[in-house]
Amino acid sequence: MTNLDSPIQGVCYDGLSAQAQTAQLSIQGLTVQLMLGSSTHIEPLSSVDFGQAARQGVRLISFKNGAQFQADDAAALDAYLSHHQAGNSWVDRMVGNWRWVTACALGVIAAIAVLYLWGIPAVAKVAAPYVPQSIKNKLGDSTLEGLDTYLFKPSEVDATTQADIQKRWQTALTLAYPEKIHPQHRVLFRKMKDVPNAMALPNGTIVLTDGLVALLKDKPDTITGVLAHELGHIDHHHSMRALIEVSGLGLISSLALGDYTVWINQLPLLIGQMSYSRGHESEADDAAIRIMKAAKINPAELALFFERVEKMSAEKGKETQVGSEEKPSRWSMPDALRSHPSSEARMNKLKNAGR
Repeated sequence: MTNLDSPIQGVCYDGLSAQAQTAQLSIQGLTVQLMLGSSTHIEPLSSVDFGQAARQGVRLISFKNGAQFQADDAAALDAYLSHHQAGNSWVDRMVGNWRWVTACALGVIAAIAVLYLWGIPAVAKVAAPYVPQSIKNKLGDSTLEGLDTYLFKPSEVDATTQADIQKRWQTALTLAYPEKIHPQHRVLFRKMKDVPNAMALPNGTIVLTDGLVALLKDKPDTITGVLAHELGHIDHHHSMRALIEVSGLGLISSLALGDYTVWINQLPLLIGQMSYSRGHESEADDAAIRIMKAAKINPAELALFFERVEKMSAEKGKETQVGSEEKPSRWSMPDALRSHPSSEARMNKLKNAGR
């Protein structure tokens, strides 16, 4: 049986050289004595760092003069320190207790969940309006420049059609904002193959694609509804909020998973930002409903956009399957993985608002 009053045998590194020296450690009252040959270093118990107990590895005891002691028998050292009521910190007790470890792990998960669901969106919503307009202008201008270089081409929509869309939009704005206090913006037209799309940039630029104008050429009120939706994005600062949110998610992802590989960190980042985007789209839909009602336009007109986009996608899908024996897939993407609310849900919301 180990004598708990006998000094602990081990080795010491004096902090001056890499060579280990045979040493003994003992606790006498409120002091710790480290004996190396004929010399003895005495230090108050309160100033010694006893390290952390571990089931594997070693415990290093550090002194103020830079010396470190390592016991030959780690279990004997732990028993000796426990007998003399030294080194048994709350960290040691927690690490050695699986209940505490489990509780801490659950606490960390809960904290991350709270930040993810409420904390980051709340911070982004408060902070985004205070981002200087100069920064928004630079971000919007650089984004549009990149899109014009790699994705967009000059619009082929004739000047008369463009002017008519702009005129209808200004009429709707006048009715929706009688005091003429609405977010500053401009409407541009660009060609992006035949894709019907619209987007709002941080600097207040709204881009309509030729594909969207062609898709809704017989429904000018629907185009106005699309512009109202994009103005909602600008009014709620969604571009800047998305930037803040994705940055916050990146921080949480790194803290939770560590910087191991790019794709491991980017996966939760991507999924999380998708859910935030769904919230932004719902806010923009609400803004579109308000503007369209004020402009005496039935919000159900905007639902027509989603109906036609879905119909166009279905027709393209059929063309792709011509000559193929593959059956259409019945799999539907889960809501958690959608970057936007489902088209069906949005159409129902708009149609109900129209009633």
